[in-house]
Amino acid sequence: MTLTDPVLARRRLESSRFFARLLSGQARRSYGIPDGPRLDLAAQFVVGGLAQTLTAWLSGTLAMSEDELVAECAHIFTALADREPRTSG
Repeated sequence: MTLTDPVLARRRLESSRFFARLLSGQARRSYGIPDGPRLDLAAQFVVGGLAQTLTAWLSGTLAMSEDELVAECAHIFTALADREPRTSG
């Protein structure tokens, strides 16, 4: 299988959607974030961004230790969780 294999691409999409749903559910329960398109956007962004970040780190294109990677990702996640929700548009 290659990265362009249709079966692999479908599985990747399915797993990304699954993890985004898990993240959305956790955000609703833990932070009281209301369901809606903004939550969906944030969940997709975080899941896709984390997947790309881990892929880059595993391939050696991100020169940082595992501890540094975890700390930076946690900082990004908490910054998103701590931001003030938008109330318009």
